[in-house]
Amino acid sequence: MNSCRKILVLGLLLFFGMASGPSLLANPPKIISLNPPQTKNSSNNIKTKNRADREYLITVLPETNPEKVTQVFQGNLEFSRKISKNLFHIKLKIEIGLERMQQYGEQNSSILAVQPNYTYRALGSGNQIGTLKGKELNK
Repeated sequence: MNSCRKILVLGLLLFFGMASGPSLLANPPKIISLNPPQTKNSSNNIKTKNRADREYLITVLPETNPEKVTQVFQGNLEFSRKISKNLFHIKLKIEIGLERMQQYGEQNSSILAVQPNYTYRALGSGNQIGTLKGKELNK
């Protein structure tokens, strides 16, 4: 009698467990891509929507002289700003593309890495990014 009760309880648990909905195996979670969305601009170069135009972050050796970084991009540098002991934020006058920027980095032993400068925005509608003490914060 006791074993019949255990089998009955086990059967009910299995039945209600299966009847409650599909398992995780039937509906695996969606994979969210960490790659930024891409669009093509008029010159057929791949350009991301959340990239700051003509801006790059340059990682250099810690003892690198800031003037050496500006000399690499001479003539095409709008501004250069040192962010930390080995990270520079630069903006070019004319966009030359990430591949060419990385080639400059490979040719210069002081440059460790070149990456685009991405912009990050809070979620919201239009330019409104939130409120602070009842006041709208607009871009």
